[in-house]
Amino acid sequence: MREGSLKLLLIFFIAILIHQSQIIAGANELFIKNCATCHSVQKGDKTLRAGPNLWGVFGRKAATHKSYPMYSEALQKSKIVWNDDHLDKWLTNSREYVKGSIMMYAQSDAGVRKNIINYLKTLK
Repeated sequence: MREGSLKLLLIFFIAILIHQSQIIAGANELFIKNCATCHSVQKGDKTLRAGPNLWGVFGRKAATHKSYPMYSEALQKSKIVWNDDHLDKWLTNSREYVKGSIMMYAQSDAGVRKNIINYLKTLK
């Protein structure tokens, strides 16, 4: 009986890991579709793009990635630290959220925003 319980527990944990991997993969696809044209998420990538590298963005103060020189003055002065709430408002309509910001993005689908934010949280 004990061996059967351990096997069942192992199967349960494997199922959780597979499910989490599928969620991350789906969020990665959403990121690629919505963000990858302008942003990298590769650790240490200093390739200049239209937007900064988003590796480690969650929990970071806005407009502080050292290898990105093109932040708007408005974003630099915003004092935003990227968390769920700020990222959700930013992705809803970046130019409305921070007046004078450069990024032009508006995502009306709350589910897409949530998945992108959850994906960004994994990049650390």
